[in-house]
Amino acid sequence: MSFCLYQLALNKNIQEHVRKEVFQVKKKNNGILNYEFLGELHYLEMVIHETLRMYPPFEILRNTTKSYQIPDEDFVIEKNTKIVISAYCIHMDPKYYPDPMKFDPERFSPEEKAKRPNSTFLPFGVGPRICLGNRFAIMVLKVAISQILMRYEILPCEKTPIPMKLDTRSFIMRSKNGMWLNFQPIE
Repeated sequence: MSFCLYQLALNKNIQEHVRKEVFQVKKKNNGILNYEFLGELHYLEMVIHETLRMYPPFEILRNTTKSYQIPDEDFVIEKNTKIVISAYCIHMDPKYYPDPMKFDPERFSPEEKAKRPNSTFLPFGVGPRICLGNRFAIMVLKVAISQILMRYEILPCEKTPIPMKLDTRSFIMRSKNGMWLNFQPIE
């Protein structure tokens, strides 16, 4: 959530787009925050997915169950080898995500998602070992971010790291120097 709020603070137009969607969907649902309300926050979900693309929470750890010959290479990954699949490297590959350092939620429109090969978006893993809590995590993020944006404008402050430096010694994705933002109440 902190990475998402960070990007919303730096991208005012996207923040306003999300806020507008939240208020429209809230009005349509008679002010009731329920499963239907959350399901209609399509642009916010695109923003969350773009955040997870840029800042995937974990790397994917696997143990091979059989030997595998890399196609067109002289290299074999032996059975019982522990491997790490870098979601970050895949998510930052310009072949799949042009201009990967740009925060662009439109990458996750239905049309754009359909253009990409499977297994190029891995914040929760993929296949039979995908994180069981992924839908719950997205729902929790939608609730929290929509509640914050209905009450506050998120702004950078003098301590906001621009550009952000990531802690390369951490197993999970986190900012090296903390996350500093300003929450200004909306009147």
